[in-house]
Amino acid sequence: MLLHRKNSIQLIIMICIVSVSSIKAGDKQDITYVDVVKRKGLFYEIFSTTPYTGLVVGLYKSGEMREKGNTDRGKKTGIWEIYQDSKYDAKIIRTDTYLNGKKNGTSTEYYL
Repeated sequence: MLLHRKNSIQLIIMICIVSVSSIKAGDKQDITYVDVVKRKGLFYEIFSTTPYTGLVVGLYKSGEMREKGNTDRGKKTGIWEIYQDSKYDAKIIRTDTYLNGKKNGTSTEYYL
């Protein structure tokens, strides 16, 4: 009886560990340019050898958002938004569309 209970507890602990690990693996955080490096035209998380996929946020020296957009296997993809440097009311001043790391499609500039 004691052996059966011990095995049950071990099984429950293993299930909890696997569940938490799989949740964490799918929980990608947005990263800033401070957390990525660009090597041979591709974005990588620092200390990683795998090109980064996910949202990247670039910041001005003031700490305000400069640009944001997604990468897919290290290459810019989709719409990237570029913001004015303003600590009070940052507005989008340009959007660029990327496909496989190259501008493709519409670029729009906004005059404030």
